Amino acid sequence: MTSAVQNAKRKDLKNTLKFVVIALTLVGVLFGTALGVALAASFSTEAGLLQSPAFFPLLFGGLFLIAIAWHYTKKIDQL
Repeated sequence: MTSAVQNAKRKDLKNTLKFVVIALTLVGVLFGTALGVALAASFSTEAGLLQSPAFFPLLFGGLFLIAIAWHYTKKIDQL
């Protein structure tokens, strides 16, 4: 009886984590698109890419979302 309950909880947790990873991917694509547009709008060929105000938020936001998705993927593998 206990193992059936644990298996049901494990399956529910796996489904939730899969949803979270897919949702984070979607949020990452939308976030990257929005900041990419901001980067293109603020980009000046004379100033350079690194001086654009949207470059570092785009970079760090993308890395943050990748780290969260990687963490939850590891959690799914542990189950």
